[in-house]
Amino acid sequence: METTKLGRLLRERRTERGMSLRDFSEYLSISHAYLDKLEKGYDSRTGRPIAPTIEALSKISEGLELPLGAFLNECGYTESPEPTGTLELNTLADEFIAAVTDAKEITRDGKPVTGDREYLIKAAVKTLLKRQEAM
Repeated sequence: METTKLGRLLRERRTERGMSLRDFSEYLSISHAYLDKLEKGYDSRTGRPIAPTIEALSKISEGLELPLGAFLNECGYTESPEPTGTLELNTLADEFIAAVTDAKEITRDGKPVTGDREYLIKAAVKTLLKRQEAM
């Protein structure tokens, strides 16, 4: 099975630090068994691909001292759009928050967004709201 971008990144960061799997898992505050699955990209008992939770990805990004957005981008879960010109962040944030909070259902390409993706969107909205309140 092919290793995921996340798996390659974790293995690279672990070996750069000269850490064992157990030491690195403690450093990231996740179990060594879970880290092993993430590095491999699949569960060796079932052969199924691993789909990490947003909570796990958040813990890992904190442990690696990377902003979550940058970490998700580096792992291939999100893409940074090409710059297209000037963007007023407050306006975009207001529009995004209004759209998500008013929506009964979130869809992408006509299909409902569920699970970790839905959670990630809602977490992003909560973060934006907190940042706006702090301004």
